[in-house]
Amino acid sequence: MFAFPSLQNYTRMKKISYYLPFLLLFMTFAFISCDDEQLEGEFFSTPDGSDPEVFCQETGPLAIAEAQLALLGLDPSEAQAGCDAFIATINSFINTCGDEGGGLQLLLDELGTDCNLTTDGGDGDDDDDDDDDGTIDPIVGEWALVRSVDFFNDMENEFLANDCSEQSRQIFEENGSYSFTMYDIPNSECVVLSSTDSGTWANMNGNYQANYDNECIGVDCTNSDEPSSIILVNQNTLRIQFDGETVDGELVEFFFREYTRL
Repeated sequence: MFAFPSLQNYTRMKKISYYLPFLLLFMTFAFISCDDEQLEGEFFSTPDGSDPEVFCQETGPLAIAEAQLALLGLDPSEAQAGCDAFIATINSFINTCGDEGGGLQLLLDELGTDCNLTTDGGDGDDDDDDDDDGTIDPIVGEWALVRSVDFFNDMENEFLANDCSEQSRQIFEENGSYSFTMYDIPNSECVVLSSTDSGTWANMNGNYQANYDNECIGVDCTNSDEPSSIILVNQNTLRIQFDGETVDGELVEFFFREYTRL
């Protein structure tokens, strides 16, 4: 296992407003229970042919999680197809197992028809921060840390930002300037762990890159030890991801910090 950037364990964040639409999926799993009325009595088939109870408690939720993960890093031309598959998987689960409490339907309402995915047509200059029609690039703005996630072999460890670390910021300015600040509590005191005020960023055909202090994150970085990416999940969710081990061409280990737009 490669060494991820150092990170103190975060305590649970108090501000519920920071939970974004895509996080609702994982919250829903914690409270979903199978619809007992459907599981009792007449036996019915499941989408994957498994036992109904197994599908509703295990394979069904796993299929939804895998469909969500598949959305990460999709080429813009494939984004809508990935969204359609994600929505279809959720609907299939609801039709088979029900939706006690309505959590999954709330998620579907948040996703809409395009999963709030941000895509770029890929036209124009590689480092053009503004679209050809004069609109501002959607990454422009100030972003606050929400959580960090360590993913390894289908196991996810989530660390929610605390009162200190939620002060961490990623800032992408319209003029191409980039800066960040990372806060944490290494010795019982909230301090700035790292920061920069002299960076730049670019949108390279829908893929982002940021450079600072002889470091680079994002697409086409050649001076970084670990592959990384800047992922605009939707208009209000940004991820800075560092990739680790791959097996047979499949990424099995990665780490990301997730931010919400202020």
